Amino acid sequence: MKGVVMERDNKNVIVMTDDGQFLDLIRPNNTLEVGQEIVINSKQNPTIRRIASIAAAFILFITSSYAVYGYYTPYGYVNVDINPSVEISYNLYDRVIGLEGLNEDGELVVEKMGNYKNKPIDVVINQVVDKAVEEAYIKPEKENTILVTVVEKEKKVDDQKIYNAVEHHVDEIKAEAELVVIETKEDVRGISEQKNITPGKAALIQKAVENDKDIDIEELMQKPVDEIVRMIQKQRNEERKEDKQEEEKEKKRKESEEKKEKDEEKVEDAFKNRKNKNRTNTDKIKREKEIREQIEENEKIRQEQRKKIKERQTDIRERINKAKEQQKENVDKWEQNRKIEEKIQEKIQEDLDLDRYKDLKEKLEEEFDMDKYKDLRKKWDKKKGKNN
Repeated sequence: MKGVVMERDNKNVIVMTDDGQFLDLIRPNNTLEVGQEIVINSKQNPTIRRIASIAAAFILFITSSYAVYGYYTPYGYVNVDINPSVEISYNLYDRVIGLEGLNEDGELVVEKMGNYKNKPIDVVINQVVDKAVEEAYIKPEKENTILVTVVEKEKKVDDQKIYNAVEHHVDEIKAEAELVVIETKEDVRGISEQKNITPGKAALIQKAVENDKDIDIEELMQKPVDEIVRMIQKQRNEERKEDKQEEEKEKKRKESEEKKEKDEEKVEDAFKNRKNKNRTNTDKIKREKEIREQIEENEKIRQEQRKKIKERQTDIRERINKAKEQQKENVDKWEQNRKIEEKIQEKIQEDLDLDRYKDLKEKLEEEFDMDKYKDLRKKWDKKKGKNN
């Protein structure tokens, strides 16, 4: 029995079976996602619990209806053109829900694909590539092209992720093929059905016509996909070449403009430099004049200082001379005073000696005779004469 996952939590999942029953199952692994189709095995999951309540079933149906719709409804298409051409339809969860061969070779590949439902888009594309290699649609001796066309409808898939995954797989299996991934709108799918060609081929023709308006569309429709791819690549190379030439012209034009601007800047800089130089010379002359005036002013100050110093020195010398004269005068006065003092002392001494002499005379007159006195007087006069 099969069912679609409606809800999930850490332990259990709610699954709606093909016959409309809702089952509460133990979650078998952590990879289950809402909308994923699983096989229910009652032996492996003995705790199957049917949700029989009408109210519970109704509530679950309301909350899960969007998930069911999202699972079974195509939200976009991816076409793979090698020579077998197949169309992959995917749902809201980017899981493959349908695979259709768009030509006889494509139908043959789909018949041999085996299980592909509920697998990621890039995984199914890689399966298609593997089958193309097995059935010798991709041969080493020829130029092989794998065209993957993402047709947007309600949900856009990550085309870069698809490109990376498929390119990695092509490298792994060493398939000699060029991978091309393009995006297109859903209206291209309608045009492809009208023209009885694949959406990928229709998208390539549309791009080729955009690049060259004069191209013959009917002739392009008869060409294989890989030839149209090479034609578009050639157109793109020519466009790149033209763009490169335009870039070179633009580069040269910019270089010319930049050179002109630089030349103008040089002329302007030269004018500014000359002006600045003149201003600098003027400033220099002014500065030199200021310096000379400052030097002259300093020289005047130094002369005044030297004059004051000289005057000070003269004043000091005069004071020293006066001091010396005063000192000499004082010495002379001192010497004079000393002599006067000596004379005074001598006079005093004389006076003392005279008094003493008188006293002695009187005493002698009393005690001695006149002859002795005369003798003493002579001695005294003699002594006095020597002193004078």
